[in-house]
Amino acid sequence: GGVFEHVTIDLAGFAGQTVQLSFFFDTGDGSFNNFEGIYVDNVIVPGATGGFGLLAGGGTSAAARSLGGEGWPPARPEPTRQELRRREQLGGSAGAFLREAKGTAELMAIFELIVGIDQHIDAREIKLIEAFASRWNLTLPDLTEGTIGEAADILALRKCVTSYLQLAPPTEQATELLDALHQFVNADELVSEAEEVVMDEVTGMIMGYVTQSGDQAGHEVVIVPQTDEQKERVVSLLPGIEPLSMRGGNVYTVGRFYSAKYADVICDKYITLGLFTARIEV
Repeated sequence: GGVFEHVTIDLAGFAGQTVQLSFFFDTGDGSFNNFEGIYVDNVIVPGATGGFGLLAGGGTSAAARSLGGEGWPPARPEPTRQELRRREQLGGSAGAFLREAKGTAELMAIFELIVGIDQHIDAREIKLIEAFASRWNLTLPDLTEGTIGEAADILALRKCVTSYLQLAPPTEQATELLDALHQFVNADELVSEAEEVVMDEVTGMIMGYVTQSGDQAGHEVVIVPQTDEQKERVVSLLPGIEPLSMRGGNVYTVGRFYSAKYADVICDKYITLGLFTARIEV
């Protein structure tokens, strides 16, 4: 009790159907039941199409704002009761995460970026990094508590997660990474919108790896230069990128992403640079 467990359920028998998922908790008897019950979190249905949401306890975050522009990272809201409860549960299981880890340098790079996503580094986040650095005998990153000048690059964080998954870690370790990241974003007094956007994407990446469901990244961000000068700018921003023919013209694809909110933030990054950019469903 007191910790989250990862459960995988085969839904192949419902392929092609519209279904409603529900979660039922049975105590088994009427004795010793004076407690809150269970919490269900990070529900992923790989390959699902159409609407998907929780009927209770969930909540929908606001649309992502421009990355690096005005309003990013978004203002930090007050923590919900569910967030406070999750922090309590994650805190109790922290010592069990990633003890025999593969790719510790890559994991530390991920942690160093996640703590700066909301443009503020909390002392409790630094303490967590210190614990992992000590556990893995790694040099402690140079981090200072307080507001930082610029939020961490969410594209750089995604690349670090990609590099880690390319090491082919055990699936159990990959899910522990997801728990560790939740521990970081819940370490301070709230989960910011910036952290929600990043965790939405990272969760899709990790669960896609764990479930071996193939590439379910269905949101592609493309840049459509309007002038030769803009083409040169795109190439300078994204070295090595090659144009693709799409709908009678040439476009440059920034990448495919699991989360629509995350893709919109990436899209806005290039829009603020004066480039015609769009998110398309693939």
